[in-house]
Amino acid sequence: MKPRPLPSAVVSAVAVLLALTTALVTGLAFDAVARPSGYKARLRALQQSADDLRQSAALPTGGAYDPKAVCQEALIPAAAHLQRALTDRASAAGATLKGLTVTPTQNQSAGLAPIEVTLSAEGSYPAMVQLTALLQSAQPEVFVDSLDLKPTPTGAAMRMTGRAFCWSARP
Repeated sequence: MKPRPLPSAVVSAVAVLLALTTALVTGLAFDAVARPSGYKARLRALQQSADDLRQSAALPTGGAYDPKAVCQEALIPAAAHLQRALTDRASAAGATLKGLTVTPTQNQSAGLAPIEVTLSAEGSYPAMVQLTALLQSAQPEVFVDSLDLKPTPTGAAMRMTGRAFCWSARP
């Protein structure tokens, strides 16, 4: 008995299935070859770097100013906050405040509004040195214009003038 030939529709279907299977296997092989080792880890690292760049781009930049050195809040509340912080620092250092003025000004330059600061204090010499060190940690940072530290019969007296800055407009 002679074998019967397969109908041409079945042969065509088998050929199409074989071609699709070959194409799928070839595509998967090319995909595996095209992806370098550690691809997913490097992609995650790249996405994290892009997120970090987006976040840093959202921070205002004031040239030489560290973003934490310049207050992000409105000028009047920032001045009140700075006055409380300086009073607390003087107390923590063991100094006696003789005068403290924190005055917001309207002289804006390069998107920054200054807060004028004048501080007078008395106490032991170590207390004055500690107060000077504690001024560095104030936020916004106080940029010192002048600092006089003089001996007195009971210790030392300090007079400091300087400025802190707040963003008045985003650069």
